[in-house]
Order: sequence, then C-alpha cells, then structure tokens
Amino acid sequence: MQRQGTLILLALIIVAYVTISALVSLTKIPYADEAWFASPAINLVREGHMGNSILEVAGTQWLRMDEHTYWQPPMHFLAQAGWYSIFGFSLFTERCLSMFWGILALVSVFFIGRALFGIESAALLGTAALALDFQFIYSASDGRMDMMCVAFALMGYAAYLLLRERHLTWAILAGNTGIVISGLTHTHGIVHFVGLVVLILLLDRKNIRPVHILYAVAPYVVGAIGWGLYIIQDPEAFRVQLLGHISRKAVTDGGILVAVKREIMERYLLLYGLYDAKSPLMKLRLLILAAYAAGVVGAVAQIRRGQKKGVSEILILLAIYFVLQTFLIGEKSPYYMVHVLPFYAMLLGVSAVRFKSASKLSEVVIISALVIFFSLHVGISSRVVLRNEYRTIFLSAAEEVRKAATGADTIMGTADLAFEIGFIPEFIDDPALGYFSGRKPDVIAVNSKYEKWFGVFERQRPDLYEYTSRLLEEEFDLVSEVANYKIYKRRSN
Repeated sequence: MQRQGTLILLALIIVAYVTISALVSLTKIPYADEAWFASPAINLVREGHMGNSILEVAGTQWLRMDEHTYWQPPMHFLAQAGWYSIFGFSLFTERCLSMFWGILALVSVFFIGRALFGIESAALLGTAALALDFQFIYSASDGRMDMMCVAFALMGYAAYLLLRERHLTWAILAGNTGIVISGLTHTHGIVHFVGLVVLILLLDRKNIRPVHILYAVAPYVVGAIGWGLYIIQDPEAFRVQLLGHISRKAVTDGGILVAVKREIMERYLLLYGLYDAKSPLMKLRLLILAAYAAGVVGAVAQIRRGQKKGVSEILILLAIYFVLQTFLIGEKSPYYMVHVLPFYAMLLGVSAVRFKSASKLSEVVIISALVIFFSLHVGISSRVVLRNEYRTIFLSAAEEVRKAATGADTIMGTADLAFEIGFIPEFIDDPALGYFSGRKPDVIAVNSKYEKWFGVFERQRPDLYEYTSRLLEEEFDLVSEVANYKIYKRRSN
C-alpha cells in the first residue's frame, strides 16, 4: 500500500511538471538556439546529412557546418531526427522532446534520492522541488540539448545506485553507459563523468576489481568509435568547429577569486533576480536561492548530527559540480543551471524531511517555507504563460517579416524566425548581413540579438560595423516594428 501511494505521488508530480512545461512551451518566445539545434536534425530527415543550413558559416569558426555539424556532439541531433520522423516537426514537438527527457530525469532523481537517503518522502520532496523549479521547467520547454544531457547522466547515476549491491559489474556498465550518452549529447557531460567516477569511488572503492574497469571503459570505447565514424567524414571541420565552440566558453583570465566571484554573481545571483531592475517583484526569486542554500546548510547539520546517510555523497557531488562549472565553464548561461539543480533539490528534500519532525515550531516553519518555495516557482512559470510572448510578440513579428518577404530571394534575421518562415534556403541567420558570404538580403529582421552583434562589431570590427550600418541606412527602409523587432526591406530602384 505504501509503495502504491508513493507511485501515485510520483505520478502526480510528473503530471504537474508536464502540465506546466507544456503551457510554458506553448507560450514562451523561441530562441535562435532552438532553430540552430533543430536544423541538423531536419536536414538529416529531409536531405540525409547533418549540416546546419540555417546559420551562415562564411567568415565564422563554423567551417563547413552546412555539411557536417560538429560544434556539439551528435546524440541530440540523432534523437531529434527520430522524434521528428514519428511526430513531425514544429517548435512544440521539438520542445516536447525536452519534456520527455525531463520525465526521465525526475524519475531518476527519485530513485537516486531513495537509494542514498533511504527515505521515500525525502526522495519525493526532492523530486517535486526539481519538477516545479522554474529553471528546470524552462529547460524542459526549450529545444536545446541540456535536458537530454542531464537526463542520461541522472539515469546513469540511478542505474549504478540501484544495481551496485546486487551486481556491481552491471551497475558500473549501466552507469557509465548513461554518462557516455550524456557526453555525446553535450560537452557538459564531462562534469557528469567526473561526478560518477567520484560517486563510485566513494561507495565502492574497496570492491573495484580490474574487470570492473574494463566494463567501465567499454561504453566509452563504443561511443568513441560511433562518434569517430562521423568525425572522419571531415576531421578538419570537426577540429575547427569544436575548438572554436569550446574557446568561446573557456574561463577568462583573472585568477581563482575572479572565477568564483563570476560563478556566484553571474550564474546564481543574476538568475535569481538580484539585478532584475525591470521587475522588483522578481527579486523574490532570491527566496528560492535562499531555500536551496538552507538545504545545503541543513545537509551539513545532518552530518554533524550523525545523519550522514546519502547526504555526504550529494554534498561532495554538489561541490564537484560547483568547482567544475566555476573553472571549466566560462559561459555563465542560465541554461547550465539544470545540470546542478538536481543536487540542490535533493538536499532541500532530505533536509526538510529530517528537520520537520524536530519540533512543532520547526514543522510549521518548514511547511510554510515550502509553500512559499513552490508558490514562487509556479508563479514565475505562470507569468510566462500569462504574458504569452510567443503569440503577442513572436507571431506578430514573424507575420510582418512574412509580409515584407513576399517575392524576396534572401531574408536575414535571427534563426528563431524559421519556426514561422520555414527552414528554407531563402532564410539565413547572418548578423554580418552578407558581409562575408556576399549574399544580398532583400529583407532584414533586426532584434535585440542582432543589435548586440552590431555593438560587438562597433567595438571589435569597425569595417563590419560600417558595412552593416551603411547597408541599413542607405539601401533599406524600416517598414515595420513589433516589440524589439525592426523589419527592413530593400528600397525599390
């Protein structure tokens, strides 16, 4: 009966997650990344190659990316191609794939928590905290590969923990298989790899035998062979694309203290509203960060009280992820928070459950804090749904571009517009506006992303800035404005 109740609660958590994620997916404005990552899969289905045809490669580090996409590992593109073959392609079906990976991630978190803590209520609460987390919801309603990367890493952790006491060999094989797929989905998989190695050493270092090492290595050999077969089709393009991508994310010089400051200020405090001047109410997100911090403090207190079962392992993993994200991942994008959120959620769950029973006052305080915690997350996601920028901004802008582009041979704008204009040869994402490619646009859609590029050109490439500025001023007319989109059309002779 208890097991049935647990399964019902887990199912309700997943239903709540799917419902909110679906609503956000239908209302959140698309990003260029989603189109960039969709293009190789679309081309694989339609044309039989995994090139990216939506992004201009001339004058960039994306050598021959229109033929082979190497700047990211291939598993996400392959999974997308299979998904689109079954369900068809649209922005929503692309995001549904991320939602699906999110379900697997949540189930994995539950089993990880149950295996480590031995308390089903703590595992359920940690799963619920993650399921409703607004940043987890954002990742689940986004066409990027982050959720797939996280899901397979967590499945690897869960498989290892569930199998280790009965069959350590299969546990190590299954765990590392999950990590290999994670790493072949996104380069962030290296962080998950280090985490699994440390977890195995923490729990089974005395039981490891040479045969276990062979089973651990086997998935990486298979993965390397599979990826290698794709790489050898154009090794030089692979080298240029991947190194170019990694170099953009490398930590800048400045020393240890600067790196730690950037991690805290840019990845955490910025995401959770400290600098959100547009909406003072959004600073309430800091309460969410405070709740996660309380979970960490509570975990340390549990260790001091002798209740360290499972908690010490999660704390060590969290520390490893923090260090690696601080010093290896120079880009402090909010997308990457999803890789570390499961550990904060699990610590929050186990701390709340173990301290709730300390006294009547602590029970009231913790329950009240959890109500606020979940309400904030749901409120932030609801704000996205109610604003519905997909309809109020994006569709309106895309319609104006479509009107201006009647009869046009070349349209330039951020790749997200392809979800409405279509992934067609006439449309290309090129902030240089044909400077390197020689293509002459008939319609140009400029938004804040392109404006940011123009600012970069002004500081770093004056020749390119002069070209784009003169092109828009002397050869184009502004024909429409929608929110931050400005649509320009070439003047008639």
